Amino acid sequence: MFHGYWKSSILRFESWTKHSIGASMAGLAAELSHAHGLPVVDGVAAAVKLAESLAVLGLKTSKLGAYASPLARTYTGMFAEFAPRAA
Repeated sequence: MFHGYWKSSILRFESWTKHSIGASMAGLAAELSHAHGLPVVDGVAAAVKLAESLAVLGLKTSKLGAYASPLARTYTGMFAEFAPRAA
């Protein structure tokens, strides 16, 4: 029983390495999903689709609270020469 389990595990690992080393993981999620009968999400494809949908909707990072631009600071002493200058 264990022999068959380990053999199938090794075959799955070899299949995975053939698909993932030096190449994209495109198609691997579908193959794994079909082989195991479980839904598998391709993380890279999901991230790209999320970024695309945010761009299409025109959504951007919030500018409120913790995401607000920092307040202007006064540069004094030896750092005064590094103060931003108005254009």
